[in-house]
Amino acid sequence: MVPDRAAIVLDRRVLPGEEPTAVDEEVDALLDRVAADHGVETTWTRIQTYASSSIPVDHPLATALRERSTAAVGAGVDEPWGIEAATDARNFVNDAGIPAVTWGPGDLDEAHTVDESIGLGDAALARTVLEDVVCDLIA
Repeated sequence: MVPDRAAIVLDRRVLPGEEPTAVDEEVDALLDRVAADHGVETTWTRIQTYASSSIPVDHPLATALRERSTAAVGAGVDEPWGIEAATDARNFVNDAGIPAVTWGPGDLDEAHTVDESIGLGDAALARTVLEDVVCDLIA
């Protein structure tokens, strides 16, 4: 038996420098190829879009956070990276023009789960890092 329809969920993030319309065109092209290769009809609907955001890696905020984080934990956090999550940083950067990054202690895999927690030592260390960063930026 062959079903008459199938559905998939595609989670395609919008990367810094990309526009949602370009992502739409990418999905359209992919589905056009699938339809041509397999003789099927495809349709899709975008359910949700969160714009990405970024600031230059040499921005004073990014630099201070990297340097102070590296000093606090010893090593391993001196290179910037992106995360596969939606945060409110995009609203500060894109809507208000305020430089922002997503930064903090803890395990991102635990975020917004029933077992989400953070150790008191990690929270205290994060507070110290943030205090030092603020002092660096306002000096």
